[in-house]
Amino acid sequence: LSAAWTTRVMARDIHAARNRATWDMARRQYGVVTRSGLERLGFSEEAVDHRLATGRLHLISPGVYAVGRPELTPHGRWMAAVLACGDDAVLSHRSAAELWGIGYEEGKRIDVSIRRKSKITRKGIKVRARPSLDTGSVMRRFRIPVTTPVQMLIDLATELQIMRLERVVNEADKLDLVDPETLRRALDGYLGMPGVR
Repeated sequence: LSAAWTTRVMARDIHAARNRATWDMARRQYGVVTRSGLERLGFSEEAVDHRLATGRLHLISPGVYAVGRPELTPHGRWMAAVLACGDDAVLSHRSAAELWGIGYEEGKRIDVSIRRKSKITRKGIKVRARPSLDTGSVMRRFRIPVTTPVQMLIDLATELQIMRLERVVNEADKLDLVDPETLRRALDGYLGMPGVR
C-alpha cells in the first residue's frame, strides 16, 4: 500500500471520528455546541467557519451553534443560554422554575446567573452576576446547570407576588422537589440573601 493511500485512509478515519464526537456532543447538549468545544475536538477555526457558511452549524449566540438546523427545543434554548454565558453559568429564576416544572418563563427571556463578576450581555438572556452563589445551590437537571429548588424559590421570592409564590411553593411540594417544612429549615443557611425573608 502506498503512503499516500494510507494517509488518505487515516485522514478519512480522523474526520469520521471527529464528526461522530461532534454529534455525540450535540446530543448531550440538546443540539447545541460551542466553538471552544469544536476546537477541543480538533476542528480548526476555518473548519468551524466553513460549517457555518454551508449551513451545518447555525449561530445561536456568539460562539454557540445549533447543529444541523437552527430550531431548538426548550432544553436546547436553555443549554445554549448557559453555554453562551460561560462555564460558571446556571439557569435561574423563572427559567429554572420552568425547567423544574413549577413555573413559566417571562416571554422568551431566559434567566441565567453567573457565579462571577461580569457585565456580560446576550440577546434574549437576562444575565445576573452572582459571585456569591454557592456551589451547593447549583446542580444539573436533564444535564443543564440550574439552581437547586430551594435557591430557585428564594430567587422567585424577589420577583413574584406572595400569592403566586405560595402557588409555586405548593407546586414544588406536589412534585416532591421540596416541602414547606424542609424549605423553612433550609432557609437558615441563606440568611441575608434577597428573597429569604
